[in-house]
Amino acid sequence: DASNRTTGDEKLLGMAWDKAIQPIFDAKCVSCHNGTPGAANPTYQIVDPVSGASFSWTFNLSGNRIPVTIGGTMIESFTASYFSMAGPDMEAIEKGNLMITGDFKIYMEPQNARGSLVIEKLNPTQLYPNPDASQRAFATPAHSTVGGYTELTPAEFYKLILAADMGVNFFARENNPHDQSY
Repeated sequence: DASNRTTGDEKLLGMAWDKAIQPIFDAKCVSCHNGTPGAANPTYQIVDPVSGASFSWTFNLSGNRIPVTIGGTMIESFTASYFSMAGPDMEAIEKGNLMITGDFKIYMEPQNARGSLVIEKLNPTQLYPNPDASQRAFATPAHSTVGGYTELTPAEFYKLILAADMGVNFFARENNPHDQSY
């Protein structure tokens, strides 16, 4: 029952990135993973080998909005954290014959929480059948243990796992830009 994995009156309808996931990053992660280049925030470049144009990205779990343009028109904006976790549109990279250089990783694999780097790094505690902080998903030390960081709650682990397993989508029922009834 997912309802006992949340707090207060919160109900999990979808995993709207800015409503369900970003608050976790804001509370527990962005103090270190803030887009400042360094060990905690790797950088990579997307390069057009024909024109020499390049775009540089540094890992950033903030909620800062990143505009998305198609044909010179801004169609939407996503958060820096979403772009850092999901990565660029790899189909567009391939179609544009672009190259990625530097320390590039996709941290949240769509429909594969267990195979996602972020889940492995955070190493969630046991959630089912009952939460048990002494049991972990992986044999490796958790990010919180290694760095002395605040541990995520069972509800926060659950939201990140669901976000990955549900396809790493930015939009859900709660933040659908075309339906503001939620």
